[in-house]
Amino acid sequence: MAPDGSVPDQIEDQARLVWSNMKAILAEAAMDIGDIVQLNMLLIDRHDRDGAMAVRDDELGLHRPASTLMYISGLANPAWKIEIDFIAVRE
Repeated sequence: MAPDGSVPDQIEDQARLVWSNMKAILAEAAMDIGDIVQLNMLLIDRHDRDGAMAVRDDELGLHRPASTLMYISGLANPAWKIEIDFIAVRE
């Protein structure tokens, strides 16, 4: 969700927001997207796959960490369509 607590309606907007939040978390640890070694993307609607994957591919660029996509029945907030958890490592 955004700092003001809002949640966009469209999957692409939610995915961009998730990635923005991830980059902020990584930056606080002096890391970036290239330090992600594993990520799990959770979607509640199979129709959102293409939009979520397009944002994912754009954010990762040429970086390709281990990745899993899962479809689940719901997330903690009913407005959420996507959740991503990740592991990042800096040598």
